Amino acid sequence: MCESVQKLPNDWKNAYPEMEWNNIAGFRNRLTHEYLSVDLDIVWNIIEKYLPSLEKTIEAMAQEFWNV
Repeated sequence: MCESVQKLPNDWKNAYPEMEWNNIAGFRNRLTHEYLSVDLDIVWNIIEKYLPSLEKTIEAMAQEFWNV
């Protein structure tokens, strides 16, 4: 998912500045490259706290840019 977010056009991401796009990419990089030091409780908290707003933002983008 993080890889897909990184591939979104910048103008799409700029339309939703409240979403912390760079942090999403950083989260992916941390999981990929520092997986031995990942705290699963922190990962779960991030999922619970931020995934719902990311889902809403992606749905809004789909409506705006893909005319779904």
